[in-house]
Amino acid sequence: MKGILRIEGPCSINGSLKISGSKFTSIPIIVGSLLSQKKVHLRNVPKIKDIEVLISSLHFLDVGITIKQNSLFIDASSFNNQDIPDYLAKQMRGVFLFLPALLVIRGRASIAIPGGCRIGKRPFDEHIRVLKKFGVEVMFVDGRFVARVDKIKRAEVSLRGLYPSPGATKTFLIMALGATGESVINNASVLPEVIEFISFLKELGAKIEIKGTTIVVKKSDLHGGKFDIPPDRIECLTWIAAAAITKGKIEINNGASSLHKCKKEFSVLSEMGINITRNNNTLFVDGDVELRSADITTGAYPQFNTDAQPIFTPLLIASKGVSRLTENVFEDRFKHLYELQKMGAEFVFKGERTVLVEPIPELKGTVVCGHDIRGTVSLALAAFKARGVTTILGAGHLERAYENFEGKASFLGANIKRIVE
Repeated sequence: MKGILRIEGPCSINGSLKISGSKFTSIPIIVGSLLSQKKVHLRNVPKIKDIEVLISSLHFLDVGITIKQNSLFIDASSFNNQDIPDYLAKQMRGVFLFLPALLVIRGRASIAIPGGCRIGKRPFDEHIRVLKKFGVEVMFVDGRFVARVDKIKRAEVSLRGLYPSPGATKTFLIMALGATGESVINNASVLPEVIEFISFLKELGAKIEIKGTTIVVKKSDLHGGKFDIPPDRIECLTWIAAAAITKGKIEINNGASSLHKCKKEFSVLSEMGINITRNNNTLFVDGDVELRSADITTGAYPQFNTDAQPIFTPLLIASKGVSRLTENVFEDRFKHLYELQKMGAEFVFKGERTVLVEPIPELKGTVVCGHDIRGTVSLALAAFKARGVTTILGAGHLERAYENFEGKASFLGANIKRIVE
């Protein structure tokens, strides 16, 4: 991704801010709005590149859209049933959800292999298996998934593996709303963003029951409605880490909802000595502490979130004592470590999945490159702590998930500037 950031450190992150709406909640909800074919009003939608791609996709389908500030008004009462063009599909993974949505609405759909962050193998096998359970015929032709279904039958499916796919769970939910009778998914992903998508669908009239990791959906006629996108829990963790690594103090005015969605991550923050208190909806973060080391192992929710792993890495570097980091979800999520080494970080790799993080009192600014969203923000956090100027190439990744990252960082005290290429 294009874009260059110049950050001069060290700095101290202090002040108050508001977290933007959740990216991972917004994506399925925007696509799911098509299913009602009525007017839907979404509030607190983040202004980020991935959402812009979805909006462009809706425009291509001739869906009625009005944007006011962070509100999105969608009217899918009538639209041109075309497929999503390749140049949009290849920009982000979430565009794939248009495939099941268009199958429910018109029975035909095709889409190119979606793009997204390259953090390991992310096949669409589970999505396709779910679609076939509903009676969908799926072929892969010239780099595109081509699918059709005459009548969507009820389905019962169990997702595979220790880390059930959130995307495949969302594909199931969309298809089940157009199926005859009652459909069931076992070993479903129950990430907060999946539960929030279900809350949205129920707000529009969907009949859905959640029993542990089993979800039961009955065919439903959806109506229009309003829905508030909740704050992004990963962004919340990002700014907490920014305050902690720079020994700053911040107030997150709408951060309280992240406490119950990120129990494992907040537990680790507490273990590391970071003081976090709550007053109503506000979180108060005191990062002016001596950070302690920690052992972090990523896994399926409610275990430690794989997206939070790169965000916590600079904290581990700044802590007292050796920390252990194990990435179990994606096999190629250590790219940021090699960039952090250029700044002086020291790691001992124990196989492909585990790394020991050595404590380093001071990092040095240099030229580094971001390869994915969370890896890039990891470099920015490290740059807040480092001495001298850090130039981050590939900073455009941040725009895909963080609304106004530079503006918020500057407001909180960072010396940060975007360099036009």
